[in-house]
Amino acid sequence: MLSKNVTVRGVIVPLVTPFKEDGTVNEKALQRLIEFLIRSGVHGVMPGGTTGEFALLTVEERQKLLEATLNTVNDRVLVLAQTGAVSTETTIALTRHAKAVGVVAATIITPYFVRLSEAALVEHYARVAQAVPDFPLFLYNIPQMTGNNITPEVVAALVPRCPNIIGMKESSGNLGQLIDSKAAGGANF
Repeated sequence: MLSKNVTVRGVIVPLVTPFKEDGTVNEKALQRLIEFLIRSGVHGVMPGGTTGEFALLTVEERQKLLEATLNTVNDRVLVLAQTGAVSTETTIALTRHAKAVGVVAATIITPYFVRLSEAALVEHYARVAQAVPDFPLFLYNIPQMTGNNITPEVVAALVPRCPNIIGMKESSGNLGQLIDSKAAGGANF
């Protein structure tokens, strides 16, 4: 059963992904970055987001990045995982992995490259939410990068159907849409 006591507040930093010259993830630099952020007082970190260049990483690299982040954090701050991908199946696999390794919640960017209708976005997110029904999820809207926009209507269709969708990372820059999406999601969204 989903815990309604999931609280994600404060400064949650989307991590950059440090790379070595050969293009592999630099885990030592990642550790230094996380230690610096924790010393600086952040409340959580999110590997694999847009600033972390997730689209350039393989599924295995994304999983390893998340595991390295969790090992470094060692329960000192929250870890949220950005688990969105082009396909629903890959998104589900990454979200299941995030849950299995112990992150507090996942943020899920819209599919990118292919434009989807609102109905298709609802189905995508509903399938992911239903695959991990007891795991908290945040929608992640950044239409200027993905070509897909999570409208208040999408939020209104999803929240009653998927109680584990508990919030949204709204990066569209549209304040009116943010306000309307919050209202569409209800008091606890």
